[in-house]
Amino acid sequence: MKNSKSNSKADQSDDDDFKHTHSNNFKADGDYMNSLQNARSVLAKLEKTIYKTSKYETKLSRCKSGHTHSHSLNELWESDFTEDTHKLKSKTEINRNDVARSWSTMSIVCLQYQYDELTKRYESLLQAFNERCDAVNTRDNALNDLQKRLNTCHNEINEVHKTLIAVCDKYLALKYKKNVQLSSLNVKIEKLKNMIKSVLKSAEQARIHFDNQLACYLSKEKDAISATLLTEITICNKLFVENLKLKAHINELTSDVRN
Repeated sequence: MKNSKSNSKADQSDDDDFKHTHSNNFKADGDYMNSLQNARSVLAKLEKTIYKTSKYETKLSRCKSGHTHSHSLNELWESDFTEDTHKLKSKTEINRNDVARSWSTMSIVCLQYQYDELTKRYESLLQAFNERCDAVNTRDNALNDLQKRLNTCHNEINEVHKTLIAVCDKYLALKYKKNVQLSSLNVKIEKLKNMIKSVLKSAEQARIHFDNQLACYLSKEKDAISATLLTEITICNKLFVENLKLKAHINELTSDVRN
């Protein structure tokens, strides 16, 4: 009977633990882990209770074999023990079924909660992913447009660069040609200046020589009209030579101004 009372107390303690475990409501993953830990604790205590019951049955069998009490007392003892054992087994089975049912319910609720949370998180991540994809596509389109504009500008710059190179080459060729022509013209101008100086010198010498001849003729001429004519010829020759000198001087000044 003491064993039966101890078993009843153990069953009551297990029932209290189970009730305490069953009363825990989980709201998140922490509550779920606590419920799991409580269920494991209940199962461990049930295993200990079953183990103690089997030990008590063994001891009881040994006591029954060597006991000297009467048959009626043995029958009463056996009937009480059998009834207590049956109650204990019934409670154990009930506790197991309740634990299994509670465990199954908790598992389903936890899995449903986790599934809902994962679904919400998946939808949120999917929406964020789509937004990022749209942003990336927009950026890629903008980059493509900028790349096209860059290629167009690059081609235009290449064309302008080629044109500029051609113009520069042509300019350098014309400049070289101009320098050659200027050099040649300067040489020719110097030659012409020398020739003009030579012509002026020859004209001056010819005028002097001609004036001497006219002076000789004028000294011998007795006719007044002829003498006047010779005098006018001398003046014209002098003016002609002076005119040549003035033209040469004007050309020299003009060339200096142009240079």
